Amino acid sequence: MTEVGAIICPDIKHKLENLSLSRRTVVRRIECIATNLKEQLLSVSKSFNWYSIAIDESNDQKDTAQLLIIEFEFIEELLSMESLKYQTTGNDIFKKIEDCIAAYNLQWNKWVSVTTDGARNLTGKNVGAVKKIQDRIREIDPDCNLIALHCIIHQQVLCKNVLKVDHVTSRVIKLVNLIRSSGLKHRQFISFLEDLDAEYTYIPFHSHIRWLSLGNVLQRVWKLKDDIILFLEMKHITDFPELTNNDWLCDVAFTLDIITHLNTFN
Repeated sequence: MTEVGAIICPDIKHKLENLSLSRRTVVRRIECIATNLKEQLLSVSKSFNWYSIAIDESNDQKDTAQLLIIEFEFIEELLSMESLKYQTTGNDIFKKIEDCIAAYNLQWNKWVSVTTDGARNLTGKNVGAVKKIQDRIREIDPDCNLIALHCIIHQQVLCKNVLKVDHVTSRVIKLVNLIRSSGLKHRQFISFLEDLDAEYTYIPFHSHIRWLSLGNVLQRVWKLKDDIILFLEMKHITDFPELTNNDWLCDVAFTLDIITHLNTFN
């Protein structure tokens, strides 16, 4: 870090060298920053007339479900991240949200809308977290009506599906899987690209969970399409005749443009 600082800010190099960068010091400073941010949010939340919350539940690297609670008024802040180590039912999520609302002294009857990704444990008709939130708000104020919204990024996934480009995406994913599924074949492909001095030396996998990765896959296949054709010919693989079909390639280019736009917007 000090070496980077010496390059970027040579005039304050001596100050950077005097900073303590031990693990405990860094952890303590991060905790201080987190505490300060929480205190600021507690202070500003007292003046809220209305607020909205976005909820997202996803797994971390250890497969522990993490519930992100994001608050909106005229500001946008990560309100809390709660671990759900066992179950992720609507009731479990609601309890974490309930604790969060209490911790920040937020008023239930000032909560006007909630945004989710449409998962069943969040939006279930009878036992979803949103239903339980609505019931709690109506207990306090029967005239309050919580507005439930769907995440705009997930709406973009639906828009992509409406385009009916499966004949492109399914074949591209199958092509990538053919190259990546075999360790030997993948190593040979990397070596082949290195021998050609290609711009890239590998193709990333596509994850259906992280659907935005499709844009990276399409872009890489598009830029390496000529090299991929040569590699398949060298391996005597004839399962992808569309790689030389101009109409199909035009569809690939169109799909790539659309997905790239969604990636940029995200």
